[in-house]
Amino acid sequence: MGQSSISNHPSSITTYWDRSKWPLQSLYFLLPLLVVYEIGAVTILGGTQLTATRLLGQFFSIFGATGVHLPAVAVVAVLLGTHLARKRDPWTPEPLLYVLMAVESMMLAVPLFVLMTVLLREPVAGASLSAVDWGGWRRDMVIAVGAGVYEELLFRMMGIAMIHAITKDLLSLPDEVCMISAVAISSLSFALIHFVGTHNPFTMTKMLFYTVAGVYFASVYLGRGFGIVVAAHAWYDALVFTKLAMSDQ
Repeated sequence: MGQSSISNHPSSITTYWDRSKWPLQSLYFLLPLLVVYEIGAVTILGGTQLTATRLLGQFFSIFGATGVHLPAVAVVAVLLGTHLARKRDPWTPEPLLYVLMAVESMMLAVPLFVLMTVLLREPVAGASLSAVDWGGWRRDMVIAVGAGVYEELLFRMMGIAMIHAITKDLLSLPDEVCMISAVAISSLSFALIHFVGTHNPFTMTKMLFYTVAGVYFASVYLGRGFGIVVAAHAWYDALVFTKLAMSDQ
């Protein structure tokens, strides 16, 4: 009787941990981020692509699919398709749920931000608000949102699934080995992408941190779902960019 009661009242706060992982609720939660990035990419970034969106575009082109907004369409299609396949999840949006998801994801971003500050010995913010380049900050916020959405799509949703499928279906490895391999390989790939086509010189300390960050985001993805990990990643990048903007030059 208790289970039936919960299913008849999907907005109950007692089921937050389950509902926040539902694909359609994640889609509702992420739609504002998708819109912000897609508009910002054109109006603020001037069409400049992130490394993740460029790699996604190259992947989709293998199958003959092209388009500037194709990665965003892919996010919507995958989450909506998964929702339809599950059949039992309701269609009703839940605004309070998204507020709680935003708070949780922000809390999940803080430990990684603290680790970055300590491990990479980043300078403490010291600039006055009047000295901040707000135009550059807005550009960085668009990048933070895009990185959150599309790096998680590439390395967590797609990467973990593809690596797990190869190790499980082709190599017939044990489930534990498959999952560990998927997390490890996707996290190493996530780390390496931060040194591709950027002015970010490679160091072992940075490589270690980015790999740990990849494992952290993978754990959040597997435990809390796509919506939460995307927002946590975006919050983390926003904190980093804001810290850099507030630091003395």
